[in-house]
Amino acid sequence: MAATYTLKILTDFASAHTLRNYPGACSRMHGHNWKVEAEVVATRLNDIGIAIDFKEIKTAAREIAGRLDHYYLNDIPPFDQINPTAENIAS
Repeated sequence: MAATYTLKILTDFASAHTLRNYPGACSRMHGHNWKVEAEVVATRLNDIGIAIDFKEIKTAAREIAGRLDHYYLNDIPPFDQINPTAENIAS
Protein backbone atom coordinates (compact mmCIF):
# COMPACT_ATOMS: atom_id res chain seq x y z
CA MET A 1 0.00 0.00 0.00
CA ALA A 2 1.36 3.40 -1.00
CA ALA A 3 2.09 6.03 1.62
CA THR A 4 -0.36 8.91 1.97
CA TYR A 5 0.85 12.43 2.66
CA THR A 6 -1.55 15.01 4.09
CA LEU A 7 -0.55 18.66 4.08
CA LYS A 8 -2.65 21.37 5.75
CA ILE A 9 -2.47 25.13 5.93
CA LEU A 10 -4.55 27.65 7.84
CA THR A 11 -5.63 31.09 6.70
CA ASP A 12 -8.50 33.39 7.56
CA PHE A 13 -10.79 36.14 6.36
CA ALA A 14 -13.24 38.58 7.90
CA SER A 15 -16.67 39.21 6.44
CA ALA A 16 -20.26 40.09 7.25
CA HIS A 17 -23.48 38.32 6.39
CA THR A 18 -27.13 37.92 7.28
CA LEU A 19 -28.95 34.62 7.46
CA ARG A 20 -32.17 34.91 5.49
CA ASN A 21 -35.31 33.61 7.24
CA TYR A 22 -33.36 32.79 10.41
CA PRO A 23 -35.57 33.12 13.52
CA GLY A 24 -33.16 35.13 15.64
CA ALA A 25 -30.43 37.74 15.86
CA CYS A 26 -28.41 36.19 13.02
CA SER A 27 -31.04 37.48 10.59
CA ARG A 28 -29.46 40.91 11.17
CA MET A 29 -26.13 41.83 9.61
CA HIS A 30 -23.19 40.64 11.69
CA GLY A 31 -19.58 39.68 11.09
CA HIS A 32 -17.17 36.86 11.70
CA ASN A 33 -13.48 36.18 11.55
CA TRP A 34 -13.50 32.93 9.61
CA LYS A 35 -10.78 30.29 9.85
CA VAL A 36 -9.98 28.33 6.71
CA GLU A 37 -8.16 25.00 6.70
CA ALA A 38 -6.99 23.74 3.31
CA GLU A 39 -5.89 20.12 3.05
CA VAL A 40 -4.06 18.40 0.21
CA VAL A 41 -3.62 14.63 0.11
CA ALA A 42 -0.95 13.07 -2.10
CA THR A 43 0.34 9.57 -2.68
CA ARG A 44 3.56 10.51 -4.49
CA LEU A 45 6.50 12.78 -3.87
CA ASN A 46 8.53 14.62 -6.48
CA ASP A 47 12.26 14.12 -7.07
CA ILE A 48 13.21 16.16 -4.00
CA GLY A 49 10.68 14.53 -1.65
CA ILE A 50 7.87 17.10 -1.81
CA ALA A 51 4.23 16.30 -2.58
CA ILE A 52 3.34 19.96 -3.22
CA ASP A 53 5.05 23.14 -2.11
CA PHE A 54 3.29 24.70 0.87
CA LYS A 55 3.58 28.05 -0.94
CA GLU A 56 1.26 26.74 -3.66
CA ILE A 57 -1.35 25.63 -1.14
CA LYS A 58 -1.12 28.94 0.75
CA THR A 59 -1.36 31.00 -2.44
CA ALA A 60 -4.47 29.14 -3.63
CA ALA A 61 -6.19 29.31 -0.23
CA ARG A 62 -5.39 33.00 0.24
CA GLU A 63 -6.66 33.79 -3.26
CA ILE A 64 -10.02 32.19 -2.44
CA ALA A 65 -10.20 33.79 1.02
CA GLY A 66 -9.30 37.14 -0.55
CA ARG A 67 -12.47 37.02 -2.64
CA LEU A 68 -14.47 37.00 0.61
CA ASP A 69 -12.31 39.14 2.90
CA HIS A 70 -14.01 42.34 4.10
CA TYR A 71 -17.10 41.84 1.94
CA TYR A 72 -20.79 41.42 2.67
CA LEU A 73 -21.23 37.77 1.68
CA ASN A 74 -24.89 38.17 0.74
CA ASP A 75 -23.76 40.31 -2.24
CA ILE A 76 -21.34 37.68 -3.61
CA PRO A 77 -22.47 34.73 -5.78
CA PRO A 78 -23.61 32.15 -4.88
CA PHE A 79 -24.58 33.71 -1.54
CA ASP A 80 -26.77 36.27 -3.27
CA GLN A 81 -29.03 33.25 -3.99
CA ILE A 82 -28.30 30.80 -1.16
CA ASN A 83 -27.91 31.50 2.53
CA PRO A 84 -24.29 32.23 3.54
CA THR A 85 -24.32 29.69 6.35
CA ALA A 86 -21.08 28.22 7.62
CA GLU A 87 -22.02 24.98 5.88
CA ASN A 88 -22.62 26.67 2.51
CA ILE A 89 -19.45 28.73 2.78
CA ALA A 90 -17.44 25.60 3.56
CA SER A 91 -18.81 23.75 0.56
